[in-house]
Amino acid sequence: MIQQCEVIPVTKEKASLNVVVKFHNTVQHGFYDIAIKITRRGYRSIMSGNYVDMCKYLDGTITNAALTYGLNLVRKKFPKGTLHPCPYAGTLEFKNIMLDPSEGKTKFPAASYRVMIKFHNAEDENIATITFLSIAKDQNLYQVHDVMTPHSVTIPD
Repeated sequence: MIQQCEVIPVTKEKASLNVVVKFHNTVQHGFYDIAIKITRRGYRSIMSGNYVDMCKYLDGTITNAALTYGLNLVRKKFPKGTLHPCPYAGTLEFKNIMLDPSEGKTKFPAASYRVMIKFHNAEDENIATITFLSIAKDQNLYQVHDVMTPHSVTIPD
């Protein structure tokens, strides 16, 4: 169950991303899809095969150049211990992830990005799905939006 998923404004250009998910079942797989929109033609996945099993990526079973590049840009923003191989059980918290375009250290190609995270196991194909959108201009991550709107967070029945 997704307990919290929101962007909290800190200043005009700085925000804090908070996501808290409580798993009632043990999660064996976490799939990520990162899509990019440069033109008006919609989002196109930059992941090979559309989805990457994050658990297999984090335990070293598979590699993905796009995910390695992206994680190297944002890894330092995540709380210690949150990016680990499966299984996930209990509560997973990504709190106070600061999004600050003035840092200038995190460089993203200018575009709109969509990140979807889907957690599941053998018994349940959709334990939780979180989707968020962000905009990068001048190679800095400027906005994260549409987090926690009804169409952005899916809580299965």
